[in-house]
Parts: sequence; structure tokens; C-alpha cells
Amino acid sequence: AILFITFITFINVIFVSYLSFIITKKNSYAFLAGLLYLFLPSVILYQNIFSTEHIAITLIITSMILFIIFENKFTVRKPTNNVLLALILGITLSFLKFFKPVSIIIIIAFLIYYIFYKVLYIKIKTVNYFKILCLLSMIFAYSITNLFVFNYIDSLVGERVNRN
Repeated sequence: AILFITFITFINVIFVSYLSFIITKKNSYAFLAGLLYLFLPSVILYQNIFSTEHIAITLIITSMILFIIFENKFTVRKPTNNVLLALILGITLSFLKFFKPVSIIIIIAFLIYYIFYKVLYIKIKTVNYFKILCLLSMIFAYSITNLFVFNYIDSLVGERVNRN
């Protein structure tokens, strides 16, 4: 169990560094962000305990990376890549719900970012309806994955489990 948590922590350090590199475009800031994450007290204290905290952090960082890639690489010329990325983002957020109930807050934050920042603050002349459709497909993938996983858990347990 300790090797698994160590591996997940290693993946988290790489993801935090990559997220920092995507945002700042500087290797020194990415290295510093990974180093700061590695020396967080919660990361050090939870290292010997098998908890879902590390997996939840991995999924949260993965969803942030996927959303930034979705925003930066969005093109109308390659619609299948956009829809596929939105579906993967929805499935990632759906699995996050089983470790920490913050995925719906992240979805709302994505929608608020697009509506208030992109449309109202930057004042985009034309609203990209295909991007809105991709964001709706993310929510659809989130909902369908939750439904399938909860139905599978219900069939294993034999009764209806809590949906929170």
C-alpha cells in the first residue's frame, strides 16, 4: 500500500509541475511548484496512511489539466478531438465524485469561467456554440458514468446505495 501511495504522490508531483508549466511556460516555476507540493505537510503526513486523498488530488489535477488543454487547443476544424477531450473530462470528474464530492463544484467553476470570463469579460463577438455543446457533452458523460457506476454498485451490494 505504501508503494502505491508513493507512486501516486510521484504522479501528483509530475502533474502539478506540468500544470504549472502550462500556466506559466517556465521550467523553473514548474520545478518549484512540484517541489512545494512534495513538501506539503498533508502529503508527508498521509504518506504512511492508505487514504483516498492522493487519488482524489490526482483526479482533480488531471481534470484541471484536461480543461486547460480543452481551452487552449479547442479548434472547430477537429471536432472529434474536442468532443473526446470533453468526454474524458466528464468521466474523470465522475470518478472524482467517488473519492471526494467536489466534482460538481468543479463543473460549475468551468461553466462560470466560460460564461462570465470568456463571454462577458472578454466580450467575445460570436459565442462558440460548438464549445458549449462540448461542455454539455462533458456534463452528459459525467451523468451517464455516475449512473452506470451507481447501478453496478447497486447490483453488487444488492440494494440501493447512497447517491451523495
